Amino acid sequence: LMLWVESASSGAVSLESIMKIMSLQLPILVSYLLPLAFFISLLLSYARLHNHNEFVVLYAGGLSKFRLYLYTMSMGFIMASIVLVLMLWVVPQVQWYRKLLVLNAHSHFSVDKVVPRHFLKIDNNAVLYSHAGSITKGNQKKLMDVFVARYDQNNHSWQLMRSASAHETSQRSGNYIEFDNGSRFDIGTSSDQFQKVYYKQYGYRLALPKFDLHSYYQLLPTSQLMHEMKRDPKASAELQWRLAMPLSVLV
Repeated sequence: LMLWVESASSGAVSLESIMKIMSLQLPILVSYLLPLAFFISLLLSYARLHNHNEFVVLYAGGLSKFRLYLYTMSMGFIMASIVLVLMLWVVPQVQWYRKLLVLNAHSHFSVDKVVPRHFLKIDNNAVLYSHAGSITKGNQKKLMDVFVARYDQNNHSWQLMRSASAHETSQRSGNYIEFDNGSRFDIGTSSDQFQKVYYKQYGYRLALPKFDLHSYYQLLPTSQLMHEMKRDPKASAELQWRLAMPLSVLV
């Protein structure tokens, strides 16, 4: 939790993303804590019945130990079924969506992440700096007094931009940062490769993040783990871990 609070305070992750990520942690915690909670509640209940001699009354009334065992196991099977559904189907989906939120939160640019007088990485080759921070005009947040430095790996050149304001915008072709009333400097490798351009509006397209979530075994569906368990020990270990939690209820 403290790591997420630190990320929010530094502007690396927005507060909205942190709230979503923390809320998705609840189903995962429930699936892990439910077997332990059932065991402790069962232990405390039977200890209380024993201390108040309730078992003597139950046995005197005709209740056998085998029937008491059946009552206990019936509750255990119900709890194990709930944990089984959580571990085999719910938790993998929740973890997949949570991991996607975490990766997007760190890679996706947002005005809310910008901290005044701090550099912020907006993609692999560019950083952004806002001297005055953001202000709200109507329903739109704008960054004021913005500077961007971008390195073009293909041409081995630098692009420096200074703008009076900037804001996020979304179009069919992707997400953009739209700069208003500024200038752009193109600086090449040699001293004579220099160009200055003034603009009223300039759009900078944000690169879409690409993630390979299939490399994380805890995110894979249970059906895929069953298909790969014979040839992949990691898939087999993940499947055994998912089955171990509901079995721990019965044990």
